[in-house]
Parts: sequence; structure tokens; C-alpha cells
Amino acid sequence: MRATIGSNPNHPLQEAGKFRDGLALAFLALRPIRLKNLASIEIGRHMIWLDPRWTCHFPASETKERRDLRFYLPEDDAFNWALSLYLTKYRPLLLQDPAQSQRPTGPLWVSQRKSGQSAQSIYWNTCRLSEAILGVRINPHLNRDCAASALSSDAPDYILAAARILGHSSLTTTIGHYEQSSMLAAGARLTEFILDLQGLGQDDDNNDDTSTVDLADIFWDITA
Repeated sequence: MRATIGSNPNHPLQEAGKFRDGLALAFLALRPIRLKNLASIEIGRHMIWLDPRWTCHFPASETKERRDLRFYLPEDDAFNWALSLYLTKYRPLLLQDPAQSQRPTGPLWVSQRKSGQSAQSIYWNTCRLSEAILGVRINPHLNRDCAASALSSDAPDYILAAARILGHSSLTTTIGHYEQSSMLAAGARLTEFILDLQGLGQDDDNNDDTSTVDLADIFWDITA
């Protein structure tokens, strides 16, 4: 995102739009909420400054699972630097309202038309940006799937917290991601084991001894 700053001096609104899209993608990566909620964020209503952090709140009437959703925005320094710059420089520029740099109100995500950015616009812009950066198009829903699988794989003890963060009304949905990530991990370990066996076979081409390895033990080691 730093590379965006000053990258298009002749078209500052385009530069502001690119910075906004980068921030939206970072927001989704760090707080993988549903696209509908992301697009609806209003400063002063959903997103409120509670010193020293921003907090977000969506009432039950605005969430798919009909439950209140509350969370703090990340403490990550890079994210907060980008959010601050967007609120004080690029968002007021898009709105063509300098006063917004001091007391921001209204839609968080705004278009070059000086109005709130639509969910469809956020969807396509973040898709294109993720493909440009990562070489893979990641839409907001896939981003949530990735987050669920990552949480399930890297922090399985926090599966209940993951379900709440992702807004899953049923724990079954989150457990499904946990089982998927476990199978992927087992598959990776199986592939690694097979490659190791192939390597041993190449080293021992002249060895006619029959393997005494118990396949049941191998499977248990992989899935344990």
C-alpha cells in the first residue's frame, strides 16, 4: 500500500481508490466479516473510536445469524497506519470534503462519486487486487473460508472463538473447516512420507530386503 502513495499524481482520485481497495482487502484478511456487513460500515454507527482503539458493532438485525457482532479493529501497526491515512487523506479526497479528515462520519468505504461504495464494487475490486498481488483471485467469501481453515489448523483450541469471529450460527460449519484443514495436513504428511520412501528406494536399489514397516503404524502417525 505504501507504493500507492504518490503513484498517480495526475489522477489523485484513482490513487485514492487504489489505496481504499488495499485497505478493504487488509480489513477482510484481519477481520473476515461478511461482505454485506463490510460494505455497510458507517463511521459513528458501526465503527466507533473507543480510545485507544476502533471498535465495530453490528446489531443482530444486520447480521445473517441474527446475533450481535462486536470486535475491535486490529492493533497491527501497518493496518492502523493505513487506516489513519485513509481516514485523514484519501477518504476526504474521495468525498471532496476536507472537513472529513477531522471528524469522519458516514460510510467508511466511499466511491469517486462521493457516495458509499457498493458491495459489488468492493467485491470486484478486492478480487482484482488479490489476483494482482497474490496471483490468485480471492473473493470475500473465499477469504472467510481461508480464515476459518487457518484458525482451525493453527489454533484448534480456539474453535469456539473462530465460530464467533466468522459469524457462524452453527458450530458444525466451523468444525467442517477444522476437519478439512486436518485432512489437508494429513495429506501433506502422507505425500512427504511417500517422497521419503521413494528417496530411500533410489538410494537402496541394490538392497533386496523386504520392508518390515507396519502400514497401520504409518497411517496412525500421519493422522494422529
